[in-house]
Amino acid sequence: MIEREVFKKFKKKEVYESRISIRSLQKKFLDKCRELGLEIKNAYPFNTHKLAYNALAEYVNKIQLENPRLAIAANQSEGASKTFVTSDGSDRPVTEAFQRVECDAHHIDAMFCILIPSQFGELIPKILKRLWVIIIEEVKSRAILGYYLSLRRECNSSDVLEAIKSALTEWQPRQLMIPTLKYNDGAGFPSGYSSKYCGVLWKEFSTDQALANISDRVKSKLSLISSGYTEPLVVNRHNPNDRPFIERFFKTLETNGFHRLPSTTGSGIDDPSKNNPESTRLH
Repeated sequence: MIEREVFKKFKKKEVYESRISIRSLQKKFLDKCRELGLEIKNAYPFNTHKLAYNALAEYVNKIQLENPRLAIAANQSEGASKTFVTSDGSDRPVTEAFQRVECDAHHIDAMFCILIPSQFGELIPKILKRLWVIIIEEVKSRAILGYYLSLRRECNSSDVLEAIKSALTEWQPRQLMIPTLKYNDGAGFPSGYSSKYCGVLWKEFSTDQALANISDRVKSKLSLISSGYTEPLVVNRHNPNDRPFIERFFKTLETNGFHRLPSTTGSGIDDPSKNNPESTRLH
């Protein structure tokens, strides 16, 4: 009974406590002991001062340590369970540049409105609820190699290939349309800093389980452009903690950028920065 409660070994129609405490578990334990007539006999655990509370706590700790995977799956979040299975990436160290890159797509936390010129010379507003940005980051240096903005509702393999193309193509500064906006000194991508970083292919392509990232089309294109290199390994991982650098980059990008815009959707429904973004969409 104790193991069933701790590890959530219930039948489908049974209901259990999300994270049962030792005190609640003790109550269930004592009720079971009463059913067996132990209270009438003044037998264990009713002949102890704390009604076996300490012994029960020690036993629960013991079985959780002996079965950590079951304990985490039953009492922790899905992310913690995945971390236990795949690790946090610390056992896959990177020792040289371009050994591994992390690739991921991120839904930008803001709404936008773009003006599309028509054949009649008028500008037609088009609401973009969200924008996808696909980033490729080099793990050793933390440098962003390339990116792609997707206007689709969901990213696909074409968007991922565009990001790969950006990472392998020489970077050129854009013509900035806002008069007061300019690049900082030394800003840019590695391929724009030196030609020796242009077209350098990585050995490992670390990504998640999204089909756009691990599709045969993406794998075949990477194999095709890897002539003269070791064929890049597509490492698809279940756990976002295994790609900590690109996840941290997305957080920095949002916190220092899009979350400061009036049209931000915030990081969630309870984010106080989210304040009617529909009426403040940026053009």
